[in-house]
Amino acid sequence: MDSITCNQKELMAMKPYEVENKKFKITTFPFDSFRLMIVSGKNAIDDLPPEIQEFADKFGDVLVCDGHNSYKKGYEVTQKDAEEIKSLIEKSAGIESERCKVKYSFIKERVETVNICRYLSMIVLDYGDVRYAIFMIDSNNIEKSFRLKVEKFLEGKGLKAVVISPDDHMKTGMPPKLEYEPAGRDESDADAVFNFLGKIDFENLEEEKITYGKKDIEVKVVGNDFFENLEKAVVKIGNKAVALFFVVILLQLVVAMILGMILI
Repeated sequence: MDSITCNQKELMAMKPYEVENKKFKITTFPFDSFRLMIVSGKNAIDDLPPEIQEFADKFGDVLVCDGHNSYKKGYEVTQKDAEEIKSLIEKSAGIESERCKVKYSFIKERVETVNICRYLSMIVLDYGDVRYAIFMIDSNNIEKSFRLKVEKFLEGKGLKAVVISPDDHMKTGMPPKLEYEPAGRDESDADAVFNFLGKIDFENLEEEKITYGKKDIEVKVVGNDFFENLEKAVVKIGNKAVALFFVVILLQLVVAMILGMILI
């Protein structure tokens, strides 16, 4: 994917709000011309289908974020789940919020553990009478019990917490390591997270203008069939053989690059 340049426009902040049902909760961060809706699973969530965002587009400039924050082995979004989430989106889109000033801070730290891939980051938003924290753990989903511990810690700091992951498959859930290991499954994950949280000054906030921009892009991806066939290969011939397969591909790429440079 090439670098992206977006035309930015200034936004006016409005107070966040939540809507929920038995299975899901949507925390909406609204602005005068844009809404960010973060969908959290109360017991399970993973890979919301495209129809969810397509439905949200009917209500204006809305971005739906899959929180990937409640891992459950084997879970897949059912059509009933999708309809329940759509109902929450429609309800959230119909809520009128009030404009207000907001102070914020952003903290990011390079972190790597057994299940955390590269970093931890947090944005703290202070709306005067209520404060929120969006905390991202760079991992492949999050263990529910661990997420609840993190939320409880942040609540103790006077923050409404939204703990999310980008569903990063760098360490788990990809061949040759097929097992899904969410953040919080290993002790090193907890140590890193609470060490990071313990160093944050939650009172050091600034009031700055908020800008937003977007641009359509085109991304080339490896097809689902490739990974399904590769998964079958792992089961059939073992992890080491598949790892060797990737090494061979990498060596071929390096040789091709060297030959290309020589010929040029």
